[in-house]
Amino acid sequence: FLIQSDPESGYDRVVDVLLPLVRDLLSDRASEVRQSACDTLFILSSHLRPKERGTVILTTVLTLAHDPDDEEARGLAVFLLNGLAETLGRELCRQFVSMELLCLSEDPAWKVRKAT
Repeated sequence: FLIQSDPESGYDRVVDVLLPLVRDLLSDRASEVRQSACDTLFILSSHLRPKERGTVILTTVLTLAHDPDDEEARGLAVFLLNGLAETLGRELCRQFVSMELLCLSEDPAWKVRKAT
């Protein structure tokens, strides 16, 4: 709705306000909240320009993937990388997603390896 009602201002609000909120919710303790945040990220990412897909979406997921203290976050990153692959596009997948999934497939936590 925000983007449709005022394309430039709405787009900026999605990137500057909604995405940081979703990023915070991806780290919530409740799994239901994290799952809803994933669903929202999938929807919002499909409306973003290619630049923000890399600089905002991919970096958010990579931050989760690199959290050494939270195997839930790393498992969530696997789920997000798989779900966002088409939206991120061939080049980002080739450069980042495939390598990240390979690293996560060798994670010390079996739950993370299983998710890959």
